[in-house]
Amino acid sequence: MKQMTKRFFCVLLSVLMLLSMGAVQLASAAAAVGRVETLKATTVSQSQIRLKWSKVKKADGYCVYSYDAKKDAWLAETYTTETTFTDKGLAPGTKYTYKVAAFVKNGTSRTFGKDSPKASALTKPERVQKLTAKISKSVKVKLTWGAAAGADGYVIYASFGDGSYKKAGSTKARTWTVTYPGAPGTVCYKVRAFAKSGKTTQYAAKFSPVAKVSAKPAKVESLTATNIGGASATLKWPKAAGASEYVIWRKDVGTGDDFVKTAVVKTNTYEVKYPASPRTVQFSVQASATVKGRTTQAAVSAPVKISLMPKPVTSLTLKKAGHNSLTLQWNKADGAPEYHVYQYISGELTEIGVTDQLTYVVRDLEPATSYTFHVRAFANYEGLETKTAFSPVLTARTSFGTVKNATVVLNSNNTAVLSWNALDGATGYEVEKKTGDDWTKLGESKTTMFNISEKESGGKLAQGKTYLYRVRAFVTEGDETAYSPYTDVIEVHSVPGKPEKAKAAAASDHAIVIDWPAVPGADGYHIQYYNKNGKWVDDVDLMDYHSYKAKDGKTRVYYADKFLTESGTYQYRVAAAVSNAGRLTYGEYGPAISFNYTYEPEPETNYTDAFKQTGLAGYLYDPKENVFYTSDDPWQRNFGFNKLYDLASQLVWIQYDTTRFYFTYQNSDWMIQPWKGQYGAVLYGAELGVYKKYTERDADHYDCAQDADRLQMSMDFERYYFNEDGTGEWRHEFYRPYGTYWWCTGFTLGWIRFTNPLEAISANEGLTNPTYPELRANYRVTMKDYEMLEAFTQSLLDAGFTQVKYQEGVHPKNLTFSVNALDVYFPF
Repeated sequence: MKQMTKRFFCVLLSVLMLLSMGAVQLASAAAAVGRVETLKATTVSQSQIRLKWSKVKKADGYCVYSYDAKKDAWLAETYTTETTFTDKGLAPGTKYTYKVAAFVKNGTSRTFGKDSPKASALTKPERVQKLTAKISKSVKVKLTWGAAAGADGYVIYASFGDGSYKKAGSTKARTWTVTYPGAPGTVCYKVRAFAKSGKTTQYAAKFSPVAKVSAKPAKVESLTATNIGGASATLKWPKAAGASEYVIWRKDVGTGDDFVKTAVVKTNTYEVKYPASPRTVQFSVQASATVKGRTTQAAVSAPVKISLMPKPVTSLTLKKAGHNSLTLQWNKADGAPEYHVYQYISGELTEIGVTDQLTYVVRDLEPATSYTFHVRAFANYEGLETKTAFSPVLTARTSFGTVKNATVVLNSNNTAVLSWNALDGATGYEVEKKTGDDWTKLGESKTTMFNISEKESGGKLAQGKTYLYRVRAFVTEGDETAYSPYTDVIEVHSVPGKPEKAKAAAASDHAIVIDWPAVPGADGYHIQYYNKNGKWVDDVDLMDYHSYKAKDGKTRVYYADKFLTESGTYQYRVAAAVSNAGRLTYGEYGPAISFNYTYEPEPETNYTDAFKQTGLAGYLYDPKENVFYTSDDPWQRNFGFNKLYDLASQLVWIQYDTTRFYFTYQNSDWMIQPWKGQYGAVLYGAELGVYKKYTERDADHYDCAQDADRLQMSMDFERYYFNEDGTGEWRHEFYRPYGTYWWCTGFTLGWIRFTNPLEAISANEGLTNPTYPELRANYRVTMKDYEMLEAFTQSLLDAGFTQVKYQEGVHPKNLTFSVNALDVYFPF
C-alpha cells in the first residue's frame, strides 16, 4: 500500500511537471508572436470590403474579426495564412469595422498575439433604378426616383444639350424641383446615390437611368403701357418664368404692315422713345431664353396700343442780353428732335430759326430795343410732320453796349475813385463789390466816377488789401430797366503800411546800403534823400532795389546809393508802393535814417594807366611798406581759378596754405579764396582773390571778378618771430591799403619754414606741402550789401570759422571772424 501511494505521487508529480513545461512552452510561443501593426480597409462595391494588413514574423496565420454592433461583440470571420481578405455579402451603404490577430499553432491549439488597430470601411449604396422628370407650365421641372438601398442622399446632375453633365444639386429626399431660365431644347438628368459615415462618403457605382425634359420660357401676360399720349411711353409686364430676355415687337396701326422686331431687353420694362409719331403704334413682348448659343421663345403677348407725339415747350426765358443780341432758352420737350423759333416782325409771327439745342441766339438786333418771341417743338416721323402748340410769349430787351476802360485812381492816403468811359444812352451806372463769394451793390452814379473809399470804414481803404469791383450801365424807359454786361473785374490794391526803420552801412563801390524789412503787399518802394538845400528829393536810381531771404526766414529789401565821393551825413527815407494797372502809388514814409559816411579814396597804385591797361607780367614795389604786389589787370586775370592751379603751383616752387569760401549772391556762384606761403625761392606773402561764375557751368571753375564785382578790402600781414629766450611774438610785416580790389596781394623777400608749427589756421586743401602757421594775413573785406554779408559769413561758418564780437582795433584770432556793419574781419 505504501508502495502504491508512493508510485501514485511519483506519477502525479511527473504529470504536473509535464503540464508545467507545456505551459512554459505555450507562454513562450505566445510571447514570440508579434502584433499586426497595420490594417487597411477598402470599399470594393456595395457588398464587398477588402482588408490588407502587415505581415508578422513567425506567425502561422491570422484571424480576421468583425464587429457586430447589435451583439456588441467581435466575431471571427475567417482564419487565413494570407495578409489580405475580402468580406462579401455585405449590406449596401453600411459601415463595417475590423481587426486582425496573428497566431502560432501548437499541435491543434492556436496562440494569438495582440489585436491590430481597428479599420473601418463604408460599402457603396445601390444604384437608383428609376428616374422620372416632369415639367409644369411655370417652367418647373420635378424629378422623382426610387429608393436606393444604403443611400443617405442623392446628387442630381444635368446636361443642357452639349453632352457634359454638371452637378445641379443634392438632397436627402427622392424628389427635386428646379425652375429653369428657359432651357433651349432637351435637358437630361441623372441621379447618383451616396452613403455617408462621419467624414467618409461612398457613391453608388452607377448613375441612375437618364430622364429627359424639353423646357421653354412662359408667355408674357398682362402687358401694359403708361404715359399714353405723350412723347414717350413705358411698357411693363410681369416677369415670365424661365425668360432670360424679352423681344419687343412693334406694328404701326393703319399701315397694314406686320409686327417687326424692334429691341431685345433684359428687364421687364421698355422705354418707347419715338421722334413723335402722329399715329397709333402697337407693341407685343415675347419671352426668350438663350443658353449656350441656343434660343427658345414663348408665344408673343397680347398687343397694347400707344399714341405718341411731342410735348410742347412750356417755359421760354431770356438767358443773356447783349447790346445787339439776345440768347433765348427753354425747357426740353419730350419727343421733340428739333425746335422752331419765331419772332414778331412788323406785327407778324415769323419763323427765324431751327435748332436741336435748348438755346438760340438772335443776332443783329438794335441796342436797347424790345423784341417778342415764341418757340414750339417739331417732329418728323417717316415723312409725317407733327407740331406742338406755341410756347408762352417772351418779350426781351437788348442792352446798350459795354462799359469800357474802367480803372482806379488811388491816392497815397488810401482814398480811391473808380472811373470809366461814358456809354451813350446810359441813364446811370451801378457799382458792385465782391465780398467772399458774393457780389453786393455799393451804389449808383450818374457820372463816370464813383468814390469807393467813401463806402469803407473811416472813408478809406484798409492798408495792404486787395478789393474787387465791377461796373455796369443801365437805361430806364418807363417801367423797364435794361443793363449792360458787367465790366471785367477791377482789382484794386490799397497802399501798404509804412516800412519799419531801416538800417544803413557803408558798402563796397563807395556806397551806402539801406536795408529794411519787406512790407506786405508792396509792389515797389519809393526812396528819397535829404539834399543840401534842406529838401527831400527822389533818388536818381528810384526803385533800384533788391530783396532777399534773411537767416530768420523773413524777406528784407535793400537799396544802394553808389559812387559817393564826399564824406558827410546822409539821410534817407523809404515808402512802400503799390501798382494798379501799371500806376504806382506811394504810401507813408517810414522813419528817416541818418548815416555818417567817410569817403576813403582809392590808394595810390604807383603804376601808370598804360601799365594797368596792358596787364604786363611782373610785380610792382612799394618801398614804404617794403612789399611787392600785382597790378590791377595782370595776365592771370584772363584765366580765372580752380583747384588744379593750386596743385600745379607746387611744380614751380610755389608752396602755400589756402582755403575757399563758396557762397551764392544774387543768383550767381561766388568764391573768395585766401593764400599764404612761400612763393619761389625769395618771396613769401599772402593773397585774397574774388571770383564769380559769369556763365552757367557745372565745372568748379570761376572767373576773376570784373570791375563791377570788385570789393573793397585791406590786408595787414604778420609773421611770428622767436625771441632769444624761446618766447615769440607776431610782428607787422607790411600793409596793403584799404581799396577796391579783385585780387589783393603782398609779397616780401625771405624764406620761411618752421618744422614745428605754432598753430594751424586752415587745411591745405589737398596740397602736399606743410602749413605755414608763422604767417598770418588779417583781412578787412567790405560787402556790397546785407544779402552778400549773410551769404559770405555763412560760408565762413561752413569752412569752420567761428564768429566773435567785433572790437575796434583788435584782430580776430585764428579760425574766427567778426562783423562791423558790412565789414568782415578775418585772419588767415
